[in-house]
Amino acid sequence: MSQEIKNNSDVAKAFADHFQEQTDMEFKPVVQIDYSNSPAVKDIKKILKHSEAIVKKFSTHVQKDSQTIQNISDALEKTDASEAKKYGG
Repeated sequence: MSQEIKNNSDVAKAFADHFQEQTDMEFKPVVQIDYSNSPAVKDIKKILKHSEAIVKKFSTHVQKDSQTIQNISDALEKTDASEAKKYGG
């Protein structure tokens, strides 16, 4: 077939036209690539793990600060109530 196409322009044109008319041709990949073990994916997983650790530490600090603020607020309310009693409030 390849010799016919090389030696006869009409055959070559008919062959090319045949492929051009095939609009329903579908190419499926023969190989599927698994990127899950690639260095880039491994690095991203490390970064995400590190980010999760940072968020967890930040959350812990925020909770501690929140508790400290609540304790200060409670102490100030008690002080205010005590002072109000002194002055007849």
